[in-house]
Amino acid sequence: MMQAKNNQTKTTDMTEEAIYLAKIEKNSRLPLQKQRRLNLLRGKFHAETLTHSEEIELQNLWQSVEQMNAKRLEALVELSQKRGIELRTLMDELGIGKSDEVF
Repeated sequence: MMQAKNNQTKTTDMTEEAIYLAKIEKNSRLPLQKQRRLNLLRGKFHAETLTHSEEIELQNLWQSVEQMNAKRLEALVELSQKRGIELRTLMDELGIGKSDEVF
């Protein structure tokens, strides 16, 4: 009976971890088309050639990115606490922060 409970706990822990990892992955990148549009608008912003409607679109995209960052960070913090390790250690283990692939 104790063995079954331990196995159930391990399965639950693995499932929770998979959920955290999926949330981290989902909130690490914009869909490709939105990312391309963000890159284009950022370039126009730096060149100071944005139209008013493009400026609003860029602000909306940045708001989406900020929301995704918050969700990703929340999942990272929760997973690091669950594993009992520092956030930076978890990020290193997952290779987060060492790539230009995030936004």
